[in-house]
Amino acid sequence: MRMSEIRKRYGGATMNAKVFGQILKTALTEVGKYWWSELFPKHFERGAQHEYRYQPRARSTVATKRRQGVEPPVALVTRAGALCELTTRPAVVKVFGQKVTVRFIVPPGTGKQYRDEMTRFSERDRKRIVAKLDEVIQRGIDSYNGLTVERVS
Repeated sequence: MRMSEIRKRYGGATMNAKVFGQILKTALTEVGKYWWSELFPKHFERGAQHEYRYQPRARSTVATKRRQGVEPPVALVTRAGALCELTTRPAVVKVFGQKVTVRFIVPPGTGKQYRDEMTRFSERDRKRIVAKLDEVIQRGIDSYNGLTVERVS
């Protein structure tokens, strides 16, 4: 979607493009932080395999997890929770234009399959992200109309 279409959608068409760009940058940053703190941890809960459509784990992996005291089907819990510990670490949220990137470090030896699975979105996640984006953009526009705009560095 083009910037002019985004501005029009949110009623910011009459707003200065630079100010709306700042509002959008703030919104995307908040959405990235929201994904990291609220949605990413859901990959480690029961039912995640079904919601995010993970491949079933090998029998040997399931047996290893049971020996470690982890009861399947908790998805993505490897090395006694090394990946799950990611949720307690800070992530770097960067905004480039109209895209947001959340960067985090995964434990060494984590396979590509796990990296792909960790970044999957369910349809429920997509709806929550869009709702969060709508909320933050609207808050920014309301703030602008009240003549107070937050600056994102």
